[in-house]
Amino acid sequence: MPPAQKARNWRLHVIGTRKKTYILDNLYFGSLVRDAERDITPKRCFKDFVREERNPQIIDLLSAKDLSAYCEIIVSELGQGRAYNFILGIQNALKRHDQNSKCYLRMQTQNEQDEMLARQEWRSQRFWGKPRPCDICGKEGKMYGSPWGVPAVLTLCKRHYNLLFFSSSSFTAIIIAVFAVLAILVMGSIFQLLTAMFIASLFLFLRAVPWWKKL
Repeated sequence: MPPAQKARNWRLHVIGTRKKTYILDNLYFGSLVRDAERDITPKRCFKDFVREERNPQIIDLLSAKDLSAYCEIIVSELGQGRAYNFILGIQNALKRHDQNSKCYLRMQTQNEQDEMLARQEWRSQRFWGKPRPCDICGKEGKMYGSPWGVPAVLTLCKRHYNLLFFSSSSFTAIIIAVFAVLAILVMGSIFQLLTAMFIASLFLFLRAVPWWKKL
């Protein structure tokens, strides 16, 4: 069985004195308004504003006023959530345009979706990879989100990024694993006991001192 395809983002096209396209959330039509429409039976329904072709005939389109009126009715039937926010997004976009403008909704093609995701990935990499001064020493570094599992956004040079490892949850997990091994070793000779105590003290010392702030 082929993997289920994810819903693609919707586009709101407004055609008037100002032509504008808005990228909306990626929701399936059925999960969006079908149940709410069944309860209130509005004059218009969501599919009246949907077009599959990329350049539909303007004469066949409804107005921004029609879509705004539909949104006003349907939003009162939707509980807080993605569908509710989806309709609010349409309403906020339409407020920027003449209500006599023509408009329609269209789900992105797979190519458009792939291109959009590629642009988002490129912008993300460009943002996080941009050189910035290290928060500790001021040397050139990069911004990291939760580096080594530390719950923070930090800008660090390579040196302080590596030192941060000793204050991370990853290093704590290693300490626990080492302690488990040492617990077995202490059952041996006095030499093994002293060695185990030394290693344990060393790891606790490394964990206790915030090296990434001190060096």
